[in-house]
Amino acid sequence: MLVIADKETGNLTLRLLEDIQMAIIDNHSVRLTVPLIARLSKFI
Repeated sequence: MLVIADKETGNLTLRLLEDIQMAIIDNHSVRLTVPLIARLSKFI
């Protein structure tokens, strides 16, 4: 599961990694972890 946390609102959004086809990151304050990048690379 990918957990998306919004610091401003405190909302959490959960997504299955298998459902992600593309990620567009348009903010320089986004943090990606190495384990997430490794898991996402398995679906390429």
